[in-house]
Amino acid sequence: MTTERLRGLASGLAPAALTAAGLPPDEAGIAHAAQADLATGALAVTRNDGARHLTASCLLLTRSASTWSVALALHAASSQWRQFGGHLEAEDLSLRGAAVRELQEESQIDAEAAGTWVSPSPVAVREFPVGTTACASHLDVLFAATTESSRGLDTADDGITEVAWWSADDLPAGVADDLRHDLPLLLTRVERLRNARCCR
Repeated sequence: MTTERLRGLASGLAPAALTAAGLPPDEAGIAHAAQADLATGALAVTRNDGARHLTASCLLLTRSASTWSVALALHAASSQWRQFGGHLEAEDLSLRGAAVRELQEESQIDAEAAGTWVSPSPVAVREFPVGTTACASHLDVLFAATTESSRGLDTADDGITEVAWWSADDLPAGVADDLRHDLPLLLTRVERLRNARCCR
């Protein structure tokens, strides 16, 4: 991996990239450790470089007058509804770019389309176990995107069996426990970033 690419990926974990959304010290600590682990190779950029993988994901949202809706993907491997995301590919030069690519592949939502906004910085940095020999854990960097309306969804990813919009107040059975628990906090962080954009 080139020094330029490593620098680009690590920049998405820098303190300056994390303060805008108000990430707490524990998540900032995970990001700081991840920067060091990227440099030493203890955190794998691709699935073949080790068992502890850096991943990027994107929480796609739309807001009506009174409530948020969230677009989720039903992942075949886990049978769980989750945000869009996955492993990095060789062409990914930044974590935000990887999250946008995953969004487009798994939902067919164009991040460049009018009325679509992608957070400039992560709304969460978390590490969780996967538990296989080839993939022991994911250190996931979560971005957010919003659209002006509940646009139609489709997927080009064989690992996704269904994509659908859900009310943030009425998530489906089978949604990942961590997402169900964290969604209210993530929505608060998204609001903070959107308000910062509007007030510049």
